[in-house]
Amino acid sequence: MARSSNEYYPVILDICSTFIRAGFAGDALPLVTIKSVDQNTQRASSSVPPYYDVSDASMTSEQHDMVISSLFSSSAVIKRVSEIYSKDHSNNPRQSKSISGNNLQVKLSDIFNNHLLISPSKTKIIVVDSCYSILEKSRISTILLSKIGVKSIIWVPEPLLHVIGANNTNGLVVNVRWDLLLLNTIIDLRILSHLEDVKNFNGSSLHYKIIEKLIELEDEDVNALLERNDLFDIIENFIANAVYVRPIDEKENDTRLFQISKGISIPNRLRYEVVESLFFGEDKISQVIVSTVKKSPIDVRPVLLENIIITGESSNIPGFKTRLIREVRNLVIGNATCKVTLGLWAGCSLYCSTTLVRQNEKVWKSQEITKEILKNSISHDGIRLTNIPDAFNSLYKNG
Repeated sequence: MARSSNEYYPVILDICSTFIRAGFAGDALPLVTIKSVDQNTQRASSSVPPYYDVSDASMTSEQHDMVISSLFSSSAVIKRVSEIYSKDHSNNPRQSKSISGNNLQVKLSDIFNNHLLISPSKTKIIVVDSCYSILEKSRISTILLSKIGVKSIIWVPEPLLHVIGANNTNGLVVNVRWDLLLLNTIIDLRILSHLEDVKNFNGSSLHYKIIEKLIELEDEDVNALLERNDLFDIIENFIANAVYVRPIDEKENDTRLFQISKGISIPNRLRYEVVESLFFGEDKISQVIVSTVKKSPIDVRPVLLENIIITGESSNIPGFKTRLIREVRNLVIGNATCKVTLGLWAGCSLYCSTTLVRQNEKVWKSQEITKEILKNSISHDGIRLTNIPDAFNSLYKNG
């Protein structure tokens, strides 16, 4: 049956530095997933992994270079892992945090022309807001509205979608992503707090700390492995298929070997020691979670503890969620429970099919960005940030 002229297709877009997913609202899975960044389109913004914490806005570029030089001269391991880190930034798209305008426009055009097979002018876009800045939202909105020609855009915060995907309205979302750790406390689909940790508790830190341990082995075969062009994929495959988290009370003297690549073996203990040291060592991710709960209003703390949603790539490591919840329970009085979520895509489809369609039109219209609204937000002086709808919770206020 053909749609009438005033009806529009609701399309979900999930845009990140690694991929773009697109599909129709209400579907359980995206229709298409494509790589968002071509290799060699981005360059490193830092020469050392973020967990070394050498960035300081108060330093001049000369002072920053002196700190880096001092680090390299004090440790050959730091110098070597930083060389690998810089190389990965230049060659691997996963290291890139943003998508160039021309590249994004080409990718989105391909999605509409060859996959969705609908006219952009007949679509209303629901974009997953993965903690974008207002400037980045303005850039992506400009491409969608002015270059691609969609009808309108609504940005929906990612942590809310994880809660909806857990069939809930409350939750403490612990998102252990590749580039950072995100913690959001959510009550009645309203974000009460937002915390970002970009230095330690993330997939990137785990990746390069494993490389550090391999460098420290000073093994001839392992050193040859570190020179290979496919090192990034080897380490990621190792994390995805071999790394695990031991139970909190397990102790053993492990002298076994593990084959990380054909003909190259490493100590088996590296399968669990690095992830344990990073996430469950002296600085514990559980302590960050408990600290976040304690900063919340006292009446919502039990609700948050009973609805902890752990997501993100690193959380899929076997034993990760069980160990994390057990450590949280050891630090608090009350029952800490991990809730299963279907993920942001299923959450977004549920949101569009339920919450959004039941809302007062005046409420969600106030968050809808059209070409006219975007035009009024931009002047010769720059972008009027307050003109771009951005309030996390205004979608959920009473109409």
